[in-house]
Amino acid sequence: MPSYYWIKMYHEVLHDPKMGRLSDHLWRRFFELCLIAGEADNEGWLPPVGDMAWTLRTTPGDLETDLLLLLEYQLVTQDGDGVWFVTKFADRQAPLSDAERKRRQRERDKKVSYYGHAPVTPDVTNCDTDTDTDTESEQSRSDAESESDPPPAVVAALESIEMGQIPTVIQEALTARLTPEQIIETCAWARENDKGAALVRSMFREGDSRRPRAPDNDDPKWWVGGQYESLVES
Repeated sequence: MPSYYWIKMYHEVLHDPKMGRLSDHLWRRFFELCLIAGEADNEGWLPPVGDMAWTLRTTPGDLETDLLLLLEYQLVTQDGDGVWFVTKFADRQAPLSDAERKRRQRERDKKVSYYGHAPVTPDVTNCDTDTDTDTESEQSRSDAESESDPPPAVVAALESIEMGQIPTVIQEALTARLTPEQIIETCAWARENDKGAALVRSMFREGDSRRPRAPDNDDPKWWVGGQYESLVES
């Protein structure tokens, strides 16, 4: 299963004294390590120092120095075998529980009520209405998360044909009302027929799947083919 192409970063970092005491260099290095941990998709465990040094275009010695400095801030940890991992990475990247998601939604609602950025239903509203509002809010969040977190199989299919700008391409396909299954099938068709990513993307934009549109006045058998070809009059 491919790793996700994003990781979570929390607002509270801006107000964390421990992070605030980092130099600009160590601040950047820490988030680079977080990105490497996300790409490795191993619950925060990091690759060997030599491999990370190559990725970050630095030397193993310099990277080891940075890791030891970050260790003092407890931002990274080293086990008994000398393997490094980002502290609490797995916990911080785990999906939110339903209870936590609802709690955060209530906090956002309170902020909106306090700062007045949006109309808020008064507290005297009956319980049924409040329940409906909570349900709708949760459904909206669920839909939004589904759109921003595409199925790994879709991402893998697009990567298999060397598609670039994958998040944008997925959004274009979904906007054209293609299903994830159609996206995957079209990528499989492209691999089997040696078709490029540019053609596949143009098909997605037009809402096509598996095959591009036939040229004007083209043989109608092009559209049908296979066992039904004989049913089309020449």
